[in-house]
Amino acid sequence: MSAATQSVDTVEALGAILEIGVAASTTIYAGTLVAVNASGYAVPASASSALTILGRAEAQVTNTAAAGYGSAGALRARIRGGKFWFTCSGAGISSVGKMAYVVFDNEVALTDSSGTRPAAGMIVAYDADSSSRTYGKVCVEIGRPSLSDSGSPPGSVLDLSVDGVVTADVADLAAFAVGTNTDGLTHVEGNVVALVAQSTAAQNGLYLVGAVSGGTAALTRIGSLASGDTIAAGAVRFSVSGGTVFANTDWKNTAAGTVGTNDPAFYPARVVREAVLVAGTITISNIPILSATKSHVGITRKTANTTASTIMYVTNGAATPGALGTASVAVMAAVAAGTINNADISTLEVCITNF
Repeated sequence: MSAATQSVDTVEALGAILEIGVAASTTIYAGTLVAVNASGYAVPASASSALTILGRAEAQVTNTAAAGYGSAGALRARIRGGKFWFTCSGAGISSVGKMAYVVFDNEVALTDSSGTRPAAGMIVAYDADSSSRTYGKVCVEIGRPSLSDSGSPPGSVLDLSVDGVVTADVADLAAFAVGTNTDGLTHVEGNVVALVAQSTAAQNGLYLVGAVSGGTAALTRIGSLASGDTIAAGAVRFSVSGGTVFANTDWKNTAAGTVGTNDPAFYPARVVREAVLVAGTITISNIPILSATKSHVGITRKTANTTASTIMYVTNGAATPGALGTASVAVMAAVAAGTINNADISTLEVCITNF
């Protein structure tokens, strides 16, 4: 058979469930990891590099002679792909983005044990909530490669969640002030923060907060974005859970490069700032603006206008693009003549949409 020379009708397999014949004399338990062996039959996942992990068993299958079956393929296992929680010794928040390897059909590890353990998938979350039923476990997306894995394809994307954005330069990464320039938050040990405004731009990245003493803590890069990792533009995305300005914002790196050597150039997709006009105008300088021509500035009046002569709110000249702390945009209350209405002191909402 040769490559197609015209459009073809490729039949889609519907549903998220795989049905694979079970190996001879094999029992697979519901909720456990399932692999396929070299012969193409489903078996319980284990620390064997000869196996390929498929997903989670949806029901128990007992393919044994005692159960009246036993030959290879006599019964079929129903297997679902997706994201599932597993025990993982030594895991923590810094494990997010790393590959998980199978130890048993209900347990994964952070290492492949010199190539003897098959890859299960990328760790996409760690549960640090002691009240949760998945406390201390990792969430593994079956089959997904790790961004920092040498075998990852160029299109791999790392999706993360961070606790907050640090809004100014941290002069000493070994003595981060946990409540200063932190967008209204006070961080604790184990939080993950995004540094996006470092004067040494190559230091920008995602960091884990260490033990807090005297209001300061050491910052270390999270394991999934360690120094030396190579990332493509747009390959790292994170959502922010807290903060006065940046809570519930989504960010991505807009530049390719090597972590610790190049600036990842993190920008939010969209961010809204409240601003109060002073004599009809205000310059906002604490929101990242990716492009002077492509980023969109939207302005909405939040309070009632203090004067009837304002006809619209507009930018006063082009925005100055740049990272947090270097970008700025001036907005003004315009009158019919095109000049500033100095009597307007309204409160506005200014929305920057970068992409």
